[in-house]
Amino acid sequence: MSDLVININNVAELNSAIQNAGKDKLLILDFWAAWCGPCKALGPVLEAAAQKFAPNVQIVKIDIDKNQQLAQQFRIQSVPAVKFVLDGKLVSEFVGAQPASVVEEYIKKSLPEAREEQNKIEAANSELQLGNFKNAEKIYQAVLQDDPDSEEARLGLAKCFFAEKNIEKMQENLEKISAPKLLDEKENLETLALIIEECAKAGGKDAAAKKAMDNPKNLEAVFAWACCLAADGDYTAAFEALLSIISADRKFRDDEPRKILIALFKFLGDKNPLVEEYRNKLAKILYI
Repeated sequence: MSDLVININNVAELNSAIQNAGKDKLLILDFWAAWCGPCKALGPVLEAAAQKFAPNVQIVKIDIDKNQQLAQQFRIQSVPAVKFVLDGKLVSEFVGAQPASVVEEYIKKSLPEAREEQNKIEAANSELQLGNFKNAEKIYQAVLQDDPDSEEARLGLAKCFFAEKNIEKMQENLEKISAPKLLDEKENLETLALIIEECAKAGGKDAAAKKAMDNPKNLEAVFAWACCLAADGDYTAAFEALLSIISADRKFRDDEPRKILIALFKFLGDKNPLVEEYRNKLAKILYI
């Protein structure tokens, strides 16, 4: 058997394989059994997929009947079960026979470069949650320099540009996002773009504020002011203004104030204390 695939017979041999792999080689632990039909189907698929990424990967085959201790250690409940280990850490896994395209995607996302990129994106996301938009933007841009196809970085960058009220660059990045898992957030940002557009139509924050103050019963004026407040990052005041419109007229602009509130909640994230507070206020208006 080639160096691409090795058989493991005990814990010591697995530990040795992990040590030899170091930080740069991805180990694919293939838990299987001789009586398992899907295991026989998955084996060649794993090998063909791994071959494309050689020598940066190695398949470690573990017969659960001969290695019950390892099966218990990795909590194997059914086979085939595949675990991806990098630098001694479990980074991904799946259960059951999978097509080649799925297996290759798992490998690709588990490789050192992909893990490093994901770590950078997570760091940028944390900066974004803290409101450090310039810091987040720098990290996302660095990711895109190495990987221009990173749609997660594109999405994060679009959020930064929304915070900076740069709709043109925001839309430029959103247009390059097509991954199904990111479409909800893409749509959410497209909703938020309306905030800046409405504020611009009203002549800016000062003009919108004057109109709303002069006639607080004019919901169009209050709505424009709320959009300007949100675009300016004054979320508490924006939330209060939007809630006042919802309280006065649930059907105003086909429920647009509520939709914008929800979009802002998603943008700020669940960790933001304002989100929980105003979600509760919104719920009271809608359901009590």
